[in-house]
Amino acid sequence: MHFDSTQKPDPAVCPRQFCFFWRPVNWHTQGRNQAERLYATEGECLCDFGVCTRLNPAQGDRDWYEPDEPDLEEAGLPWFFFINTPASLVRSLSEKYIAESEALWGKEHWQRRFTPLPDEQTIREGLE
Repeated sequence: MHFDSTQKPDPAVCPRQFCFFWRPVNWHTQGRNQAERLYATEGECLCDFGVCTRLNPAQGDRDWYEPDEPDLEEAGLPWFFFINTPASLVRSLSEKYIAESEALWGKEHWQRRFTPLPDEQTIREGLE
């Protein structure tokens, strides 16, 4: 999945590899015996705190997203890219989030309702 850092992402989308709790295909826990290893077919969320609303909106108990800074940096995305609002951060990071994200996405962007850009299929269907 490719993301453009100048476009704020849909807050309901699971960032997958950009979340600390996500593990890719065939990831296994080190230090466990063969029978205890975890294997996934498409990757999986291994958050121990609960079910994330980004992965399962119907059964999730809250947004458990935790940035995986090395993967964000490697993809050229800012540390705050998938963080929806400064309210979910500690005060010192909240102020940093406001300054840096407003420079990229505009003043008080987190207070506006998200309207996703139409995808290519939707655009094609509208032209037919």
